[in-house]
Amino acid sequence: SSSRLATQTASIPCSEMEPQQARRRGRIVPATLTAVACLLAVAALTAPRRGDGAGALRGFAAVAGDNASEPEEEFSAEELAPEPPPEPRPPPRYRLQMGAGTEVYGEATVQAMGLVGEQAPRSWTFGWNRRWQKLFLKRWQPLASFRLSNAGMGAGLRWSRELMAEKSGNGADGTGLDLHTETEFVQEWPEDAPPGSSQQEEPDLPLPSLRQSVELVAGPRVQAKYLNMSLPFAVLLGAALGTEEGAAPNDGSLFKQVGPLEVYARLTTPGIREMRGVAWAVELADAWAGLVRASVQRPWAGRLRSLGGANPGGEGQWSLEHSRTHGAIPLPKSLAKGGAAISEAFGRLLDGVAPDSGDEPRAAVIPSTRLRADSDGGAAALSLQSSESAFGGSGWDGMVEANRKGWGARLRLTGGSARGTLGQPQYTVTGQAGWRESLKFLHQFKWGFRDGQGVWVTVRPSEKGPPRVSAGLEVR
Repeated sequence: SSSRLATQTASIPCSEMEPQQARRRGRIVPATLTAVACLLAVAALTAPRRGDGAGALRGFAAVAGDNASEPEEEFSAEELAPEPPPEPRPPPRYRLQMGAGTEVYGEATVQAMGLVGEQAPRSWTFGWNRRWQKLFLKRWQPLASFRLSNAGMGAGLRWSRELMAEKSGNGADGTGLDLHTETEFVQEWPEDAPPGSSQQEEPDLPLPSLRQSVELVAGPRVQAKYLNMSLPFAVLLGAALGTEEGAAPNDGSLFKQVGPLEVYARLTTPGIREMRGVAWAVELADAWAGLVRASVQRPWAGRLRSLGGANPGGEGQWSLEHSRTHGAIPLPKSLAKGGAAISEAFGRLLDGVAPDSGDEPRAAVIPSTRLRADSDGGAAALSLQSSESAFGGSGWDGMVEANRKGWGARLRLTGGSARGTLGQPQYTVTGQAGWRESLKFLHQFKWGFRDGQGVWVTVRPSEKGPPRVSAGLEVR
């Protein structure tokens, strides 16, 4: 306190230390050294004690104000307060899938998604379906399905028939000319009131919806018979009538609403994929650790093998994979300037406008790693991507991967900007080879747009003769 400081200061008579002690030692102490000694003595008496840091700062500031003409320095509460702790990392996210299937009882699947640490998943779904091998009502094959989730429930009954005289032996599997008619029933649950709202009454249950559809599928066998060509996919044409207006799908199919009638067309994969055994898969995504995937598929064995029917399920498979995108690594300034010059040249050539180069160019590379162990032996991969291409600009990316059978590498160069009106040119070179074998290269030149449209030309090696050249076009 101020009274204690005054008592301690008065206990040292600085004026009496000058003439008598100096004459006794035979020398005169200069006045400036005496003043410094007095100041050091006062500072020693007012030294901070343990646990009294703030009071020591105030006492020293008071002494300095009495002995000097400089303004007093004050410390605010914000400067003395400790720094706030960093924000907590978001909890990991998980996704779980489990299923089992037999020929007699059908297939059942369960899916759940949520955050680690929460008691209940944020979304979940239970599904069941069964396809009868026996034909009913003159060559009609039924398929029943049921679905229950946190958003609602639904059920459906589908009847399928092969129209070609040459049967596939597996029913209406999409390889020939098939006709499907399906009746669907959907009931959605009412949505919960948002937090903080004044709604007190429980929301009403929405009305159920009913939908009737008819589809015609033309697969590779009917294409080869009538068109003298065969494509690796089937063409589906359908029409549906429902109690509610349907929304346009986002799977790339053609969709048209004509009053209450929906008309659509899309490409499908032929064949029937049925589960004959047990399977489960889990994904765990963390902001720091990356993504971890694990899956196991096993057919019925022992006494349960008869549940698989004619197709018991093949051999068991398992896999464990870890992938992670690491932090950006800055590149030398010389490489950054060269990349900025190339980006400006492409910008002027394609759009007539170059990116703003007022600031000093900076460039970085973003590495990603992937490790996989599975029943086939496993693999390891390293990917590098420039920071500009990660945000849709000019840049490059590459990957090197090795597995038990061999290794491969890929390098892709991208010009222009994804936001440009004329699209982005891309050149990709891919090399693959088995161990102790010569490397074979594949070249692709592509001009693509942000919405997925584009045109490309691919040059790939052939076993004998000149390389094979193929071209593709995608227009939406």
